[in-house]
Amino acid sequence: MFVNNIYTFFSGSNRKWEILANFLTKKTNLTLKTLSKARWSARDGACRKLNEDWDEITQALKYISDHVHEKGISRSETAYYLRQLQKLETAFLSILWGDLLSRFNIVSKKVQSPETDLSSVSKLYGSPFEYIQSLTDEFDIYENDALVKSEVDLYEDEMKRKKTRKLHANEGQQGEVELVGRDNFRVNPFKVILDKLQSEMIKRKTVYDELTSLFGFLVEKRY
Repeated sequence: MFVNNIYTFFSGSNRKWEILANFLTKKTNLTLKTLSKARWSARDGACRKLNEDWDEITQALKYISDHVHEKGISRSETAYYLRQLQKLETAFLSILWGDLLSRFNIVSKKVQSPETDLSSVSKLYGSPFEYIQSLTDEFDIYENDALVKSEVDLYEDEMKRKKTRKLHANEGQQGEVELVGRDNFRVNPFKVILDKLQSEMIKRKTVYDELTSLFGFLVEKRY
């Protein structure tokens, strides 16, 4: 994930970390957080910090690219991360995942609560499903926020020369419509991400529905 890679980049040398810390100190913020593979709270926190410190991270990368010429600090790697942060797609996904991880973290805490019983877990997994479903109609909102965040008004494929595959004569057409820009991004990755997450939520909810039907009576006897 991008947030983990950029954390690794800055933590790779004391000099880069110091530069980032100086920019973050100006707004009295804490520094970047690494991404945990295990805890939703850590993932939520890491993504939230990336979004909150977006401008400062960008400034730090620009400073390193323009002023730091030291052994062990790759200008090409610095330029790569700077390009990524200046892409409309990256800004869009960082905002989207920020919202998703925040909701997953809330649900995860409730699921792990000692006061949550088996039947409640099933209901809790229904909550993010409904939330994800609501996001399918909010593409324009995320795009507008990303336009402001990235200060870029074109998707990457719109900046490149677009090519359309020519069909054979027996296919009945001279060419085919190729989705580009926002139309392409709306389908992949936006819709793909949401569809996959909804599918995972259904699977988890189904498991707990089955467990509740089998062992729910044990919970009921407690009351």
